[in-house]
Amino acid sequence: MGDVVSVSCPYTVAPVTGKSREHVTVAWPWWSVDPDCDWIAWNGEVALVGDPASHEWEREMFRIDPATDHLTVGATCRIGIPPTLVHVVSVDHFDPPLETGRLPRPRRHVVVLRAGQSHDAESEEQGYEIDPDDDIPITFDLVFRPYACLIAGDEVADAAGRAWRFNAVWDCTPSTAVSLTSRFGPSRF
Repeated sequence: MGDVVSVSCPYTVAPVTGKSREHVTVAWPWWSVDPDCDWIAWNGEVALVGDPASHEWEREMFRIDPATDHLTVGATCRIGIPPTLVHVVSVDHFDPPLETGRLPRPRRHVVVLRAGQSHDAESEEQGYEIDPDDDIPITFDLVFRPYACLIAGDEVADAAGRAWRFNAVWDCTPSTAVSLTSRFGPSRF
């Protein structure tokens, strides 16, 4: 939680199977139907927000090319995520994996908000869920990992890439600013 990352996904061709004023439905190129899930019947399609005027536009990570006003059912489009700066608001783990009607079954979700959006702890539906272990080729590039303070044993790196282990309080000026590289062992994300 708290990491600032750039997420992206290469554009992939997908057939358009439906269209409404705000959404374009496509045959999803990355998942398959879960034959062992008998209570959710996923049809292999995903509806994406395609209208920039929609109140859902800023929440949707995937973008559609060409613009949705040029698309018709039966046409093909490209869907992907352009490099987008986000911050992680939660990482949820599922054991056993969730049954969603599709494969692979999610084992974890990373919930992100676009840069500039504030997290509302009272809102249950805020953020965009990404399953980093499914078959969508989404990449996460760490931009910044914030930390509130250094504690004894933290490993840090300065702008020149020199590694240091913090063992006591010392004077840190802008010319010696450091980034946290590990706490309690290797990073888990």
